Amino acid sequence: KKTSSRFKKIIQKSQKNQELNKQDIKYLLKTKGEEKETLFSEANLVRQTYLRDFFCIHGIIEFSNYCKNDCYYCGLRCENKNLKRYRMSKAEILKATENAIKKGYKLLVLQSGEDYFYTDEMLVDIIYSIKKRYKVFIFVSVGERGFEAYRKIKEAGASGVLFRFETSNAKLFKKYHSKGKKLKNRLGHLSFFKKLNYFIATGSLIGLPGQTIDDLADDILMTKKWANMVSMGPYL
Repeated sequence: KKTSSRFKKIIQKSQKNQELNKQDIKYLLKTKGEEKETLFSEANLVRQTYLRDFFCIHGIIEFSNYCKNDCYYCGLRCENKNLKRYRMSKAEILKATENAIKKGYKLLVLQSGEDYFYTDEMLVDIIYSIKKRYKVFIFVSVGERGFEAYRKIKEAGASGVLFRFETSNAKLFKKYHSKGKKLKNRLGHLSFFKKLNYFIATGSLIGLPGQTIDDLADDILMTKKWANMVSMGPYL
């Protein structure tokens, strides 16, 4: 196939497990035609080598859609007056967990908006109660709650955290967030997640208006720095 020498050198670096730099990543993000097809083939080969055909299905329990934040891209944003809000009780969460376990789920994600109706103690009690009853891995996705909250949640039995940084571009982050949200706080959480030995699923939004190839390359590098599992999604 017709591919450039630059492309071949980048692929060779990858095959030798050498680090790709930002310029390499930008080049790959802009590939078209046969180079793009070759890139996809190489990516699939890497997947087969390391993961084969293994996949893990997560059971996600969305226990609250209340959120104190007003992130402009998010349907749960507090200023969305058209959304019917709900909160699940501990009993309802445990029942949903039981149903998921019966269906064969071995990993559950407890997910909500950033809803401080649920105190740290309530979350700890819910997680402890689940772990006491069932042999299941628990991830949490509950937003920025601080080091102490996540320390207690980890001690209660949570193994992982789903926590996107959303964009590596601080100016872009500020554009789509209000109420004092800052990228440095996101990164601070990712830092102490590592110290607390969480399994971290993180990544960015793809396609934010104003996002550039430079931003996407930085997002990939930032994901590589923090993630045990990549979690990226499209801007809708």
